[in-house]
Amino acid sequence: MATLLDGRASAVPQNIRAEFAASGLAHLLAVAGLHLGLVVGAAMLACRLVLAVWQYAALRWPCKAISAVVAWVVGGGYVLLTGAHLPAERSWMMSSIVVLGLVVGRRAVSMRGLALAATLMLLLAPQIVLDVAFQMSMAAVMALVAGYEVLQPILLRSLSGLRGASHACARHGAMLVLTSLLAGTATLPVVMAHFGVVQPFFVLANLLAVPLMGVWIMPLGLLALLAMPFHADAPFLHMMNAGVCGVLWLAHKVAGWPGASIAVPAMPGWGLGCVLLGLCWLCLWRGNWRWWGACAVLCGTLTPWLVPQPDILVSPDAQLVGVRDRAAVLVMGHARDARAITAAWAQALALPVVAFSTTAAQEAQSPDGSLICGEEGAEGSCVLLRRGHEAVVRIHDPSDGRVSLPQSLCAQADLVLSVAPLRASCLNVPVRLDRFTAWHAGAQAVFLGSGVRVVTDRQERGERLWVLKPGGHGMPTLPLAQAE
Repeated sequence: MATLLDGRASAVPQNIRAEFAASGLAHLLAVAGLHLGLVVGAAMLACRLVLAVWQYAALRWPCKAISAVVAWVVGGGYVLLTGAHLPAERSWMMSSIVVLGLVVGRRAVSMRGLALAATLMLLLAPQIVLDVAFQMSMAAVMALVAGYEVLQPILLRSLSGLRGASHACARHGAMLVLTSLLAGTATLPVVMAHFGVVQPFFVLANLLAVPLMGVWIMPLGLLALLAMPFHADAPFLHMMNAGVCGVLWLAHKVAGWPGASIAVPAMPGWGLGCVLLGLCWLCLWRGNWRWWGACAVLCGTLTPWLVPQPDILVSPDAQLVGVRDRAAVLVMGHARDARAITAAWAQALALPVVAFSTTAAQEAQSPDGSLICGEEGAEGSCVLLRRGHEAVVRIHDPSDGRVSLPQSLCAQADLVLSVAPLRASCLNVPVRLDRFTAWHAGAQAVFLGSGVRVVTDRQERGERLWVLKPGGHGMPTLPLAQAE
């Protein structure tokens, strides 16, 4: 309730956040388009009802336009009340286009309105094109506009045989299912790209939670806000709490189902671009050739399983090394930011992280036998054999590189990696990575395929003025801007 009415997302415990994410309801915890749409809709409905019962206003004033402007002002106040976060500001800007359409008598929700809103936002803040909230909101609204244009007439014809209350209930339920399917399917690849998960039960969860938010929780929350200056908000908050408990129960149940949250590997940037361009083609064109866009969306969605995955990962300070196994990421070494780094690796590879000890036994090896440690009497060193390549990984080095690795260990190696400086070790190995290479190039990913390919953080992001030095060196001591 504090999140919905005041924007204090920190009030939600971490376990509840995880349940909302697993059930596909995480968008309810971020004050954005859904919440603002409910507030603006409720305010417009209330204003229109008030003007409709006033005979003078109903006969002489443009009540619909006046109600839209009043609702827009109320929505702006709600944005300010909840902290004026960027998603809420963007949603309010988009609602401005809708209000403008209502005032001038044009279609309130259309592709032209969406294009105008997107243009204004990009002119004011071009960097939001890379923001997940912008991509999700644009994809969802585009899919809703195009989907309703094509599917709503078919849906209404299929329900034409019903009459009375049964027709109203069936129509309302069908529209909710259609809305959840269109918006959820359009934003699914964006969620995969940014969060690395798929929630297959999001339609069912939103089918129950969103109507509860719209007809019970948010209207009572607005009444509570209006009653707070008079200290009469307690009844509304208690009734609102009953609806919130229902959403919490729903999130807990759906998150507990098997397969409620499925991890997927990292999607490449060009894969997400393919999805978004294909979605634009599918939604903007008319005629049968629009369906070619679905092929691009499908190809982009499948890219996480089509691109090669790295075999070895190196942290920005080279103190943490991860080796991808068939069922897990085997992590060796110690680093200051180990928790954040291993979480990022687990999300990128869609595999659990397992600590792999190189000192527990003289010769330790991974479950599949590709990683063997303690050979040739080199304590703290491991050998990875994969796809015809041999990589030597030195995890523990008390001498800080002053004691060289055995030459017999380096004889057949294609790659040598050390958490300490290599110095004179393995001089004949083609690819040598150590603490100094990480210092200059940042985090590294090693691909063992037709050859040994190393991709570095500096190589990916380039040497630009706004890119920090590798490993976070040069991090400013002042607080970062709100957008970051």
